[in-house]
Amino acid sequence: MAYLSDADLIESWVRRGTAVKLLVALQAPSDPRVLRHLLDSFQVGIELCFYSARSHSKLLIFWKDGQPTSVQVGSSNFTGGGLYSNIETNVMVREPAHLAKLAEHFNQIWKQGALLQPPDLDAYEKYLHETKTERDRLSQKAASFEGRVILPRIRAKGAGRIRKEAADYFGF
Repeated sequence: MAYLSDADLIESWVRRGTAVKLLVALQAPSDPRVLRHLLDSFQVGIELCFYSARSHSKLLIFWKDGQPTSVQVGSSNFTGGGLYSNIETNVMVREPAHLAKLAEHFNQIWKQGALLQPPDLDAYEKYLHETKTERDRLSQKAASFEGRVILPRIRAKGAGRIRKEAADYFGF
């Protein structure tokens, strides 16, 4: 998962005894407090790695008896927006040939990642603190543009609200 700021789903999996391998990008909106909570709370059941900011993959692989049974590929991150409010597109894959290729793809990225350690989170928190003003300014500009240009054009077309449900995530 490229970005992580909501760990409720991951915590529920680990508490049920599901082994989790989580690969994230140390880049906003990933929340270092959430990552630290996972790192501190679960010594068993979860492996946390990080990859470069170029990592933008959203790939959930579900395994049973050592074999991938299904893979969800899409745009959703484990963030409030990605799980609850954004318009996201995800596809569930169940064909064995595709499952094997996607599992190999993940394993290649995983092998290149680094095991997440507290000093990594310390450095990431420092980076976020140092760049907060710039990120806030860009976020305000983006919101202004959305309000001035994008939303009026969409509303002019009479588009209704599209609502994404997170039921697929919680079903697993």
